[in-house]
Amino acid sequence: MTATGLLTAGQDVNLYHGGRSSDRCPRCRHGRNTKSGPFVHGLKELTDSERLRQVLAQVAYNLQQDKDLIEKNPEQAYFMMGALEAQVAGEQYFLISSSGRQGLVPWIETKHLDGIPYHPGKWEIVNSQVPESPDRGWTTLMGEKADLTPICEALREGQQCDKVIGQPCAAIKLLRTLADRNRKGKPINRLYMSEMVYVHGTAKVPQNLRAYHGNGNTCSWTAHSCDKCEKRIPYLLCTVPLDHIEAEAPQ
Repeated sequence: MTATGLLTAGQDVNLYHGGRSSDRCPRCRHGRNTKSGPFVHGLKELTDSERLRQVLAQVAYNLQQDKDLIEKNPEQAYFMMGALEAQVAGEQYFLISSSGRQGLVPWIETKHLDGIPYHPGKWEIVNSQVPESPDRGWTTLMGEKADLTPICEALREGQQCDKVIGQPCAAIKLLRTLADRNRKGKPINRLYMSEMVYVHGTAKVPQNLRAYHGNGNTCSWTAHSCDKCEKRIPYLLCTVPLDHIEAEAPQ
């Protein structure tokens, strides 16, 4: 059986993943929609996809049928999950990830991929480690160094840098996996990502997750990215070479 209750056209207006093309890029400090010169962005925004929402709806259906999930985790069976589709030069990627569980078996397992209608059999579960330091271990999707220190400098009093930077979110795991596989900076010809807040059974969901569901809440909660991802994703999307950024920086 396949999942139903998918979003329809026009319901994805609030499904943002790292802002819009009209935003200023925090990494190179130029507009993402710059028209010419060395600061033109090859990736202006990260687009949502109805087909990827279908993929996540099927995974959610499979998870709901998994009786072991709630028996083992009766109070914690809720998480964000994401699906990413990309074409890097001639290579295609179909990746799925779930939040949390760093160093552990991911929430989503191979058995939960059954019945996916879009590119069946091509999907890969990834669980990339997320660095807690803003200036070590981060690269853009083009394999260039990314320094997320400005995120920490702008945090409110009481917020911890490592807890924001190192939050093991599904979206960041997906993008870090793609970045790791594109260390040579090959052109990214296609990039889509969708997310969903998954809730198993009657698990009580904390308010911070409730804030991120979109309009389509008929198959768990189709979601935009959380606030910590919204801060980090733009750095990963920037395609401007590091030497251009350093050449313009004040001496």
